[in-house]
Amino acid sequence: MKKIPYRDAIAMQPGVLEANRAQLALAASRLRELRSERASVAIVGIGASYYTAMAAVRAFWRAGIRACAIDVGELWQDDFDVADIYIAISASGESLETVAAVERLRERRQGLVVSVTAELSGTLTTMVDLAVACAQLEDSVPATTSYTGGLQALAFLISAWESENETARLEEQWAAVPATLGELLDTGVDAVADVAVRLAGVSSIDFVGTPDAAPGAAEGSLLYREGPRMPGGWFESRAYLHGPMESLEQGQGIVIVGDQSDDAIAVILRQVRGIGCLAAHLTTSPSESPDTPVTALAVPSGEGRLVRQVYEMALLQLLAAGSAEKLDLTSGKFRYPQPQVKLKQAIV
Repeated sequence: MKKIPYRDAIAMQPGVLEANRAQLALAASRLRELRSERASVAIVGIGASYYTAMAAVRAFWRAGIRACAIDVGELWQDDFDVADIYIAISASGESLETVAAVERLRERRQGLVVSVTAELSGTLTTMVDLAVACAQLEDSVPATTSYTGGLQALAFLISAWESENETARLEEQWAAVPATLGELLDTGVDAVADVAVRLAGVSSIDFVGTPDAAPGAAEGSLLYREGPRMPGGWFESRAYLHGPMESLEQGQGIVIVGDQSDDAIAVILRQVRGIGCLAAHLTTSPSESPDTPVTALAVPSGEGRLVRQVYEMALLQLLAAGSAEKLDLTSGKFRYPQPQVKLKQAIV
């Protein structure tokens, strides 16, 4: 996969979503023919791909499908029979652990296997029952186009358990996303600029999200580790109140994803205002007064949780980009490359 500058990849995302929508509708139709009605689903990946998997689980549940997300490292040495259908996510199609797990699934002739990769290329796509392309062969470090493209792909694959009319409705729903995303990226640069610069000066950042937004918070934490190289962790909003919040204090930062209608988010925001630590709040209903340490960033309203996660991710990407630029960390290369995790090397 060719690596391009982070800002360039962020800006390309509306076009990537637009270009892939029609083929994803066809993939949903094909999966509808292959899957069984009561099949359980395991969505597997590693790194950003695992967080993409996590993002789709609750959408599967809402459709009445038994599903789980599995960090494929948990299957690295073990062959657990965990599902009837496996959706394996790897942007390059060359992630060592994902390919190895699918090889063992194939050897045991266990389950239907679907791959989700940036393009229809890579070792993984040659091993599966259905190969799905979600993005393109250009992405950045950290991942951008493959992450949001993966969200769209999973939304369509979930519709394979519903009617063809539902897939058609979904195609109309996602048709509105590129324009809204493009506008958000244009306006978001200025909206996040100040808080992104200030976040670059904190010692660590907690990323907290509602149950639907927690996977995006997890990916946000990874973006900050890979881009501006800042330590931090991620938590579901109610879990954050059960101990992890104890370390939060002035000099640290917090990024909160989700509306105050979630009672845990409301509690966290109230306590953050009292602590006085720097905070960014991604919400569809921004309402912060100027004298608080919380910067509210407006998330566009969108039909469906995975659509909203695309918009939330765009703001998280812009935050990470702004902080990285403040710290002059924009090389687009990992400080500690790990060639052993890919079957083939990336094109840089």
